[in-house]
Amino acid sequence: DEGFAVAAAAAAMREARVPELYDDADFYEQVLKEFLESAGAGGAGSGGSGLAGFAAAAKPPKRRKIVDRRASKGRKLRYHVQQKLVNFCAPVELEVPEWAEKVFARLFASNA
Repeated sequence: DEGFAVAAAAAAMREARVPELYDDADFYEQVLKEFLESAGAGGAGSGGSGLAGFAAAAKPPKRRKIVDRRASKGRKLRYHVQQKLVNFCAPVELEVPEWAEKVFARLFASNA
């Protein structure tokens, strides 16, 4: 019967209230009931009632990105289209005259 005595003592401690502490459990219980009733009335269209309906209404639906999932592992060629070149002219090779080598050698020669 020791277990019964311990349980009775624990119940007596719960019943005893400390005068310095304010017990507002009744107030919060009433506020919670009002909240759940209002959420249940407003969330009736969402298929849920009470707190579950409120949680479902608060979360936006998940949306997956539109991605080609078979394009990975090198199975799809990726490229970017570039703009066309404007005023592009291919280089034209010119023949260098024989005398040009002598002229440039004299031009850049050091006369020190």
